[in-house]
Amino acid sequence: MAKELIAKGTRNEFREALTGFVLRDIDMIFESAGLSPRRDFDPQVGGQRRSLVEQYYANVDFTGPSDVQKVVAAYEELMLRLNAEPSRWADDSHRKEVIQKLLSRMERDGFRYERGHFISEALRAHALDTPSLVALSRESISEHVEKARAKITAGDAAGAITNAYSLVEAFLKEILR
Repeated sequence: MAKELIAKGTRNEFREALTGFVLRDIDMIFESAGLSPRRDFDPQVGGQRRSLVEQYYANVDFTGPSDVQKVVAAYEELMLRLNAEPSRWADDSHRKEVIQKLLSRMERDGFRYERGHFISEALRAHALDTPSLVALSRESISEHVEKARAKITAGDAAGAITNAYSLVEAFLKEILR
């Protein structure tokens, strides 16, 4: 079983920080990151805000880098709001304490916070989501190789290079996507 990239304790800490926001703000934070709630999920937590956050979490694979990257983007938005809107909090020392707890939890999970972004080597190491390479099937790769071989046999070195280049270009485009 793959390891979760953001621990349950960290997610709970962010969920608790989000209870200080209205439901619409919680929606906006998660939706800005490309996440949607699983409305049919009934979490066993108290309160509308906690339940809403858990519905968003229910649609996330916390072992999948692409899903986790979206959650990280939502967490970055929350951090931005916590830092930019101190007047929302009756007690500024409590706000600072919440921010420090969130940063400590993320650090424990391997994320550092730099210039408003959480950075993780684990996400970088998993940046290539192999299911996205479906377009580069064994058959399509073999087809490119066979075309290049045929051109070499025909004495068309430039054509063979073009075919090899096309294969490498297709691979690089998939990685960039």
